Amino acid sequence: MRLYRLLAECFTTPVLMPELESDSPDGELLGRCWDFVETIVAHPSEHVSGAVYFEVLDQLLLDRGLVEAAWPYMKERTRASTLLMLDDADLRLPGINWR
Repeated sequence: MRLYRLLAECFTTPVLMPELESDSPDGELLGRCWDFVETIVAHPSEHVSGAVYFEVLDQLLLDRGLVEAAWPYMKERTRASTLLMLDDADLRLPGINWR
């Protein structure tokens, strides 16, 4: 559970979410954030990849527009995980999983 808390308290809440919610997000920072997430999503341990699912990707569903703001910066594996998450939640977003 420490990994979950670490991601929430040191990455998602103080860094990622404020950038995604910003009127003028730092594209370079968001690119590095999603590079980091992509590395963790690719981890073979379900405990590690699960932490990203719950503490990063699932948090994108809390407010409208967060998935759309994050999408351009996401990498291949993270996008695949996000699409599964959206399907599980039965959410359709224009330009992402609804055309």
